Formats: sequence, structure tokens, C-alpha cells
Amino acid sequence: MVGPGLLCLDVILPAGHPFITTDIVESYRWFGEAWVETLRVLGIKTRAISAEEAHSERARLKQAETHAYEALMNRSCYGTLSPYEVVVGKRKVVGLCMVRRRQGSLLQAGIVLDWESDLLAHVLGQTAQEQELLRSGLPERAIGLNRLSATPPGINAIIHAFEEVVAMFTHVSIERATTTSETMGQSN
Repeated sequence: MVGPGLLCLDVILPAGHPFITTDIVESYRWFGEAWVETLRVLGIKTRAISAEEAHSERARLKQAETHAYEALMNRSCYGTLSPYEVVVGKRKVVGLCMVRRRQGSLLQAGIVLDWESDLLAHVLGQTAQEQELLRSGLPERAIGLNRLSATPPGINAIIHAFEEVVAMFTHVSIERATTTSETMGQSN
């Protein structure tokens, strides 16, 4: 579910770029750190979750006493933590994913601006009990960026700060891709 409460930004790196390593998990490190720096520039203190911490969080899925609840929370990508995702405490602000192909890699970030979990709980919960658990549990797993600042930065400020940080991290210039309804109809 994508809507006005979620900002998605992509970075495409060519094959052989030094930030994309053979270790898939470590290939996320710079991306998470870039988001931490971006949000710092915007006056919001966050951190990238370590691989060890993310794995220990996921271990609750394997424990009999927490398995059912964790499996339910894991129905939402913002209900679980992965290495180098950006958090405040243990609440996710920036989720990360990557698609790797021979030609290069596409890294994607989903920045929660406003975390409204009621609709998500309704869609993901198969019973009234599951919906209630999701409704109460998901707000403990993620938080919207707009709640972390007395003066939310706005989408353009976030994009500009991110572009500046990525340019600094990668030592390359940023090219903005524009997508219009005409180009969307032409792509395959």
C-alpha cells in the first residue's frame, strides 16, 4: 500500500559499483547510513540498525512463545527490522530493499511520513482479533517522520538532502529521472 504517507526514493548503481558487494546484506550498509545522515541534516536523530540487532529481533519469530505474534507483525514490511534500516529506538522510519541484476542494482527506500496503521491492520488481519493486534502492535514497530520533528521537513527538502548526501557518499552527480503518464505507457 503506497500513498501520501510514504515517500519512495530509488538509487540505481551500475554493475561493478564498489557499494554493491558480493555480501548482499553489507551492500545495504552505505544506503542506511546515507539515510541516517540525510535525516541528521534535516534535524532528526536516527540510526541504522546493525545486522546483529536485526537478526536478534528476527529470532523472536523462531521462539514458540512469540512466534504467532511476530508472524502477524511480519505481514507488514514495517512490522519487522532488517539490517541497516533506519530507526528511532526500535521503530522503523526508513525501510530498504534491493533488486540485483547483471546490469546493476536498484536500491529502494520507503520513508514513512505519516504512519497510519488502521487501514493496514484491516487489510492484513484475517480476523477481528488479528486486526486488533495489528492495530495496537504496528505503531510500536514504525513511526512517521512527521512525528519526529516539530517542523516536518517536507518531501522536497527530504529529496534534496538525500541527493546531496548520496552525491557526497558516491562521489557522483545525481540525475533525476522523471516519469510521466506518457513514459509510463511506453515502458515495458
